[in-house]
Amino acid sequence: YKGPADLVQAGIPANVYSVRHGLAGRPQSFVIYGVSGCGKTVAMNLVKNMYPQAIHHVLNDFEYIQIPIITVTALVGNMSELMIAIARAIDDILGNGPVWEKRVRNRNVGLSGSIIKDAIRLHHVGLIIIDESQFLKFDTSNASLENLIGISEETGCALGFVGNRDL
Repeated sequence: YKGPADLVQAGIPANVYSVRHGLAGRPQSFVIYGVSGCGKTVAMNLVKNMYPQAIHHVLNDFEYIQIPIITVTALVGNMSELMIAIARAIDDILGNGPVWEKRVRNRNVGLSGSIIKDAIRLHHVGLIIIDESQFLKFDTSNASLENLIGISEETGCALGFVGNRDL
């Protein structure tokens, strides 16, 4: 394993580095869809509950909090509300009040997306599960979709979509 300084010097974000194989990788995302009531959300919660909500790492004089999985529900459907939901989920896990939520509230999608990227990098978020993803509304230019995919690509955080129809 190379140390974090070696990774940064090599241009490899630490949260995308594979300790097991020593290779940089792209985030793996997924879609789970099926009829209403078949147990998609229950199954995702069973898997999510196998992981701690947060992990406190201490490495010599350096410490940080890692959030393995965040789950949000996309009932409203617009990207601004999704960014707020992600920020709120991070705040809820950290228990420090609405720190990230205040940063993204009343911002355009591009700026709130940048703030979410900062939060993901800081807390090494591994996966964001978006439940009820059938309610997501992407604009005709696909800028919203590109913003969401950009968050995943730029941070190494995988996206999971759970809904009752294919995206």
